[in-house]
Amino acid sequence: MVVVHVTLAISWFPRLKISLGLSSLVFFAKFGLSIFTSVRVFDYIFLFLLL
Repeated sequence: MVVVHVTLAISWFPRLKISLGLSSLVFFAKFGLSIFTSVRVFDYIFLFLLL
């Protein structure tokens, strides 16, 4: 039973790593995009205040 669990874990580990990597990549992309858009909004507000 333990051997079955170990082999299942070994066979699922790369898929788990790939899915975790993809989800973290998507998360970081959304996070960076939101930071970028908020920075752009702040830039526009700053320019508006300067004008």
